[in-house]
This record gives sequence, C-alpha cells and structure tokens, in this order.
Amino acid sequence: MSSANQVLNTGQQAITNYNTAKIFIYNNRFQNETYVNSGYVAVSIPAGTVMGRITATGTVIPMTSGATDGSQIPMGVLACDLTSIAAGASVPVTVCIAGDVAKEQIVLQSPDTFATVIAARSQTIFDLLTGGSMGIKIVPGSELTQTDNQ
Repeated sequence: MSSANQVLNTGQQAITNYNTAKIFIYNNRFQNETYVNSGYVAVSIPAGTVMGRITATGTVIPMTSGATDGSQIPMGVLACDLTSIAAGASVPVTVCIAGDVAKEQIVLQSPDTFATVIAARSQTIFDLLTGGSMGIKIVPGSELTQTDNQ
C-alpha cells in the first residue's frame, strides 16, 4: 500500500519519504470471508497476511503451519489492514485468492517462512500459495525503479 511519511517540515522546506509499494500487482481476484477474533484481547492484522480457513467454522484466521484445525493450509492473502478487532468480534474481510502478489509484501506468522513445509500436504507454504487451485503468482514488487519513472 502506498504511504507518505513527512520527515521534515520547517515551513520553508519539506522532506517527504514516499513508499509506492503495492501488495496486489496484476489481475487479482478477491472474495469476501469472515474473520472471528477468538482471543481475549483486541488484535490488528496487516494487509498481506497469509490466511487459512478453520474447517469446522469456515472462518479465516492468519495461517500458521503448526495449526491442526485446517488453518495451516493457506487459502489467500488479506487485502486490507484489520485494526483493533475486539475480542470475540466477527468482521467481514476481503482475501486475494488469485493474481500477482508482491513477495516482499506477504506477511507470514513467526516462525513460518516460504520454505516451511506443511505436514498435512508435504508441501512448502510457497508451493501451496502458488500451486494447486489457488492461482496466486508471487512476483517481485519493485516499482518506479527506472530513472524515467520518477
């Protein structure tokens, strides 16, 4: 997501750092899902987080390889930031299920990496995201790298 951070403003001079990085690059498909905060405290989840689906309820949560409720299998990438979701709250979320996604913008839960193997499928997280029926293509997300693109 694009952002601007003003680091200096003297009234006569301003310095602003711009970040034009995008999570979703091209030809993306999204679907609506439900997230339920089953914890005891409010949580925030950043856009780009890999999500998994709890088999018993059909709700989505951040994917972790050690889970055993079905959410250890990636099903998509969270499209927008979730901020301060109260304990027990149920909120609608949008998840990217296909298209080009910037690799450096994808968020995995610690200690997971793209090379982490999901035991239930004997495949890495990278393979599960990019293979099978998901249709996500993980690509470098560099933008505005040529001098004539300024």
